[in-house]
Amino acid sequence: MWAIAIAAFAAATALGHATFSASITDASGYVAQAQGFVNGAVQRPVPLQLIPAVRNSGAATSALGYRAGPISGTEVPIYPLGLPLFMAAAALVGGDLAPHAVAPLAFGALILCAFLLGRELGGDAAGICAALFIAANPVGILYSVYPMSDVPAAACWAGVWYLAARSTSGAALTAGTLVTAATLIRPNLAPLALVPAVVLLRGCLRSAPAASRYRPVLLFGVAGLVGPALLLAFQAAINGSGLQPGYSGWETFFKASNISDNIRTYPRMFVAVFGYWPFIGLAFAAFVHMRRPASSMARTLTYSGLAMAALNVALYIAYIPYDYWGFLRFLLPAIVVILVLAAVGVTGVVSTLWPPASSRRLALAIPIAVVLVAWPGRDELAFALSEWISHARIPKMGLYLKEVLPPQAVALAFLHGGAISHYTGHNVVSVEGLDRSKLEVLIADLERNGCHPVFVVDEALEESAFQAAFPTSTFARLDWPPRAIFVGTTRIRYFVAADRARFIAGERWPIDVLR
Repeated sequence: MWAIAIAAFAAATALGHATFSASITDASGYVAQAQGFVNGAVQRPVPLQLIPAVRNSGAATSALGYRAGPISGTEVPIYPLGLPLFMAAAALVGGDLAPHAVAPLAFGALILCAFLLGRELGGDAAGICAALFIAANPVGILYSVYPMSDVPAAACWAGVWYLAARSTSGAALTAGTLVTAATLIRPNLAPLALVPAVVLLRGCLRSAPAASRYRPVLLFGVAGLVGPALLLAFQAAINGSGLQPGYSGWETFFKASNISDNIRTYPRMFVAVFGYWPFIGLAFAAFVHMRRPASSMARTLTYSGLAMAALNVALYIAYIPYDYWGFLRFLLPAIVVILVLAAVGVTGVVSTLWPPASSRRLALAIPIAVVLVAWPGRDELAFALSEWISHARIPKMGLYLKEVLPPQAVALAFLHGGAISHYTGHNVVSVEGLDRSKLEVLIADLERNGCHPVFVVDEALEESAFQAAFPTSTFARLDWPPRAIFVGTTRIRYFVAADRARFIAGERWPIDVLR
């Protein structure tokens, strides 16, 4: 009952603080792709690609989250099939806002899985402690308020971790189905399935009778291979080859030279968010394991969890280094393992050292005190729960631009290009790959072909970089009044390129301010 209450409260909190916005790069791409599934139009037309001057300019004619399709004049999403598919199903059931509930609900499911794992490893108190640690996990909360894939993928892998150790046919089939879901959501974590496969195979070798010995592992394998098959078919349909992921240049994401940076960065970020409590808890778990014999199920869960955590780290150790705690999201399955085992250790040492009459209360009181008093990630928690404030302006900006943009408008944008494309349906051009002397040429080419170029620039996050990228451009100065300003934690300004000449000629206009 307590675990359900914790999971429900955490999911409701994440949903109540959700951004409900197709704002940042990944979020806008996932939401737009889900909408494409709902509309039956995953591949979208991009007429700009058919204009030679624009196509050859070096500017990207697809919104963030999309790339040029195999058919000229089209764009296709870069993200895997899984999360957008679940979000599309949610949209069909609950409407346009329902996709934003997928990650919060997955967060609740992740907490319930943590409880089941903790209970299996150390009893009810350990389960409740594990649920509490996961619920107070800033990384999980941050990527629950966004429509992102990290928490749904981690929830699937937590379920696989729990079910595979049970070695029954039903549990194996369900675990394989969750592997399919996890693979569709985050394909590069698919190798994690090797651990539960070994666990199931080991269980099969010990079981009898021989006639049905291998049924669980066969069911797991068949169900788990559905995901890769669907993924290959989807990639073949939209990218022209099943082996071609959506991400351009994905081959450069993993380099041996990144390993040393990540070896330093990941532990530092982990300690900054979680402190040393998880490591103390793991030491306690080892102490308890030595003091009293564990059941066969507990041993299997412990060793398989540690193996999955180690494999998760190994899969990302050569990835592009990021020195920001939010990128611990790549290691969320491993973090779940560490926090669950730490919870088992904390409650286990209490019940080992104190009399049974008081140990249960202490076993629950200590982790609650840790979370309330000594949890290092309280600032990160506050940040995660306030993220909706900075993103609330994005849907308003999108709806405003949808009303005011002329039919042939083309938005030159950066961070917010995906949101503009999603909310307005207009073509977007990213000028990041454009030669520094060609901005005026691109705008002239667009106007000559009947387009109306506009700029949407985040004043704090983009403006200085925009001006530095095009130091000789008169347009990059943004020295004429915008048509609208969207105010949040930073200001986004909307300019019409043709307005600069009007302003120099003496024309003036009111500026709409949306807060």
